Amino acid sequence: MDLPKVAGQVDFMNVQGYDLHGTWESSTNHASSLFDSRKDPSFGQSLFVEAVIEAYLGAGVPARKLVMGVPLYGRGWMGVPPNNAGLYQNATGPATSPAGDTLFTDGVATYATLSDLPNFNHYFDAKRIARWIYSPATQTFWSFDDPLTVTAKMVYV
Repeated sequence: MDLPKVAGQVDFMNVQGYDLHGTWESSTNHASSLFDSRKDPSFGQSLFVEAVIEAYLGAGVPARKLVMGVPLYGRGWMGVPPNNAGLYQNATGPATSPAGDTLFTDGVATYATLSDLPNFNHYFDAKRIARWIYSPATQTFWSFDDPLTVTAKMVYV
């Protein structure tokens, strides 16, 4: 795709800043981290938001035309061992859709549901700008954006 030519014909371009990892993979990870990390098993594969933005800028798309998307939902896995609070661990499959979530889809849940899930420990990766929650009792891991990660992404923009 000739991105500079496309950019010349539109007012803005939406850039997907989410679904960089999900339950199509057999291990947990941040679904929409802003930055990369050497600790990430997929390090160097450009599966983080800054790499996506840099790819568009590097192709010649003016920064003023880019709109960075953020998810209002999270990605989740089950059967996740407690090592590293569930982050970068093998999983047995998508997390069961939480009770009452309006998406009714295993492995995906709204921010409104995830922000209030009981019995989960909350974690923030300050180097990657990413949030996750983990329940050792149910071995369930969810990655999602919250007001802090969205605010940090807006500062980045």
